[in-house]
Amino acid sequence: NAYQLDHILLEFGGRNRGRPTQTQNIACYLGDIPEMSKITFPTASVQAYDPEYILWEKLTALHQFSTQAREPNPARLSRHWYDVDCLLQNKFANHLRSEQAMTDVVEMKAQRWAEKGVDFGAVLEGNLQLIPSDDRLQKIAKDHLTAINGRMFFSDPDKFENIIKRLKLAEEQFNSSLKKTRS
Repeated sequence: NAYQLDHILLEFGGRNRGRPTQTQNIACYLGDIPEMSKITFPTASVQAYDPEYILWEKLTALHQFSTQAREPNPARLSRHWYDVDCLLQNKFANHLRSEQAMTDVVEMKAQRWAEKGVDFGAVLEGNLQLIPSDDRLQKIAKDHLTAINGRMFFSDPDKFENIIKRLKLAEEQFNSSLKKTRS
């Protein structure tokens, strides 16, 4: 189909510090499919980026997409909101209790990845913005439907408006919590 590309882009380093890390066990998800149970899939133990730092990399990416002056290309962009929503729902890491990760990621992005209109320091002041303007959001919501129709997901994901409601609540909780601890 037209949504999924015929190649895979692997990104190595560059955008983050690459530390701290922790050992993670990796298993192939195909092993969970009953029809594949007779096949033994390989496993691996790898050094992976700390979950709190991964979450803050993704939260600050949404902040960037939501606040940058230049209109981001909405194609294949909705997956970032979907990913963050999944991470928060599955309690991958706690964005309310990971201040060191937040500070480290914000400082690094402010130094290395400046983008016109984006104030990463605002995050440290309790002004994280996960939801873009309505016009930008509508284009991203359309991409979410394109992803569903393009069979990007193994099962039907939640409606984009529900994802946005949860992320808006997470944004409000974070900003309120940070402002209370900083005052």
